[in-house]
Order: sequence, then C-alpha cells, then structure tokens
Amino acid sequence: MASFFVISGLVQATRIDEDGQEYVNLISAHKLFPLYRLLDKNFYFNYTVEAITNISFVTFQRKDFEQLLRQNNEFALGILKHVSESMNRYEKQLSISLETNASERIRKTISWLFCELGRSNGPENEFIVIPYKIPIFLIAKLSGTTRETASRFINGYINHNHDGVIVTHFHFEKKM
Repeated sequence: MASFFVISGLVQATRIDEDGQEYVNLISAHKLFPLYRLLDKNFYFNYTVEAITNISFVTFQRKDFEQLLRQNNEFALGILKHVSESMNRYEKQLSISLETNASERIRKTISWLFCELGRSNGPENEFIVIPYKIPIFLIAKLSGTTRETASRFINGYINHNHDGVIVTHFHFEKKM
C-alpha cells in the first residue's frame, strides 16, 4: 500500500462502510493520507479519492515510508504531530455530525471549512476566502443534509469567483 502527501490542491476521499454509511473527508495541501491504519501491513485503502482541484502529490510506498520513520527522528516526530492534528480535525468533524439542527450543522461545517482551508481577506478582514471552489452538494454532504437545505442556508453568505469561495456576513467559530 502507498501513502500520499498532497503538495497542492484539494481532494475528496469517500468511503462507504458495510452498513451503507458514507464517510467524506477533504484533504488539502500539506496533508498525508490515508492516516487510518497507516502502518498496518494487512490494510488496504478502501476510499474513492477524487480531485476537487488541480493537485500535486507525492506517493510513498509503505516500506519506504517505514524506512524514513526509522532513519529520521525529525520526520517521525513531524508525522506524529500531523497524525495528532488530524485526529483533532476528525473529532471536530464528528462533533458537527452529532448536531441535531441541520442549519447549525451547516454553519459549523462552513466554520470548519474556514478553519481548515480559509484565510481572512479584505481591508478589515471582513470576508473569508477559501481558495477552492466547494460545491454546495459537498457542503451538504459534509453537513449531513440535503443540497436544497444547504443552498437555502448558504444563500447570501457564500459567493464563488475565480479565487474560490468567498464568505461574508457570517459568524465563524475561529477556535474550531
């Protein structure tokens, strides 16, 4: 099995479990995947991965990756830190999915996308730019709601342009 490190761009990883439950994750620049069972020799990555944007990535074969971990303590510590940060992100995503109110799930998903992918912009940082075009159906999928519900909620907050997604007049949870 191989591991992938995204140098630039955004990919969507999707997995459907035995019960038919769909899991979606976004992997942006400077992220390694898969992290789940990273060093398990008997595990095969069973996700469908789709590029949302143009991407650049590096592939590591497991044996080469393990050798790097053994030979380079700084690299191994960096990977441990990356895994720890990723676990924190997954925990935040899980907390969003447990929200019972659909509008609140969408709001928290947009806040999460801002924290993960966005940057403040404008003279007074009055709007946020997520430098990728995130389709509404993907926000809906990440929020566990329908495209129609997400579209109604998002209307007036999000605009797309050549730079990606621009979010205005929105209360973000910047500590997500």
